[in-house]
Amino acid sequence: METVKRLKRKRKPLSINDPIRRRSFFCGCLPRNDTESLLTKNGQFLVRVTDPKFEHASPFVITVRAHDGTFHVVILQSSKKLYHLEGPHFRTVDELISHYVSKALPLTKESKLIIKEGIKKVCWIMHDSEIEPVEKMGEGHFGEVWKVELICDIRKKTTICAAVKVLKSEAYSESERKEFIEECRKMRALLHPNVVLFYGIVVDVEPIKLVMELCDISLAAYLKDKCGQVTTVEKLRYTKHIAQGMEYITSKQFIHRDLALRNCLLKNRIAKIADFGQSKRGRVYKMKLDTDEPLPVMWIPPDTLDTRIFSEKSDVWAFGITIWELFSDGRQPYDELSPKLSHEDFAHELMHIVTHGYRMEAPPEMPSFVKSIMQKCWAAKAEDRPTFKQICYELGL
Repeated sequence: METVKRLKRKRKPLSINDPIRRRSFFCGCLPRNDTESLLTKNGQFLVRVTDPKFEHASPFVITVRAHDGTFHVVILQSSKKLYHLEGPHFRTVDELISHYVSKALPLTKESKLIIKEGIKKVCWIMHDSEIEPVEKMGEGHFGEVWKVELICDIRKKTTICAAVKVLKSEAYSESERKEFIEECRKMRALLHPNVVLFYGIVVDVEPIKLVMELCDISLAAYLKDKCGQVTTVEKLRYTKHIAQGMEYITSKQFIHRDLALRNCLLKNRIAKIADFGQSKRGRVYKMKLDTDEPLPVMWIPPDTLDTRIFSEKSDVWAFGITIWELFSDGRQPYDELSPKLSHEDFAHELMHIVTHGYRMEAPPEMPSFVKSIMQKCWAAKAEDRPTFKQICYELGL
């Protein structure tokens, strides 16, 4: 029996010129877990790409529904760069697929799998040709955000403006790539007026792109631009929007873990929660103590910093900090303590002070009932903090 040689190689950015890329059933580098759910009947299939796992394996995989199960068949590539299974060789994957579909031949003798029908166009799986960059809106260490034109109907030539979040291909690791896809997966599960809307994911080329609703401005930037001219009534409206968005997110069993004014956007005067890169599924998330993941210390309660246990109640604490920011016209939390705390050990010193009862004063124009809610959000014990459902009730929602 011939020994299969496993390959040890770094992941290379996906670059595909094969005509298969234009097919509705081509799902690019979408993970197998996401592709399996797209197949609903026997004989239905799609083509995706992955890192080759053994010698002579191409990056292309056929995922097919058969015998009420899902199977994955790796397409091979010869030394002459031709694609094949157990039969004839082809110049392109597109030709190979057309051959096996038209002749209803089994992909392999052993599997007896027959591909009959490629999946139809999935609305949230997009092709790079559907977006046209307009301008860069922002940039971080690992990624960029672009304003783009998104083609809605290629025949009618209709487009809408959207935002695209993209990882820098030269900077990100495999784990960051997986986290980015997980962020897309989480946003796909959320649909609410106070949550930034997910449009889709571009997976036919790398770097992968997250396509979402384009908002007008961040709430923090809006407050800064207005220089204290935003009324209390308007701030109260945004408080309600954020509370409603967080109640919905919690109802879907997500923990945001990074709620802050900087992650709230505005569109048509409606506040929307964004940035789900740090969010986790479930009611409780226990973070490993030895991880080097950076934490937004000023928005996290002392009990969570101590135990690394996140839940709705840690998000509720962050909500209290966020509305303090909102009614303070975007001031930095705990800025009054900055001169007293060392820069090198700021996190530990702040946690010590807050653990021993220190709380920020409510901004002067914050209504008394909002102040009461904020103070409840900062209860020392997690069980004494309200739920987002209770917060919405107290806000008259």
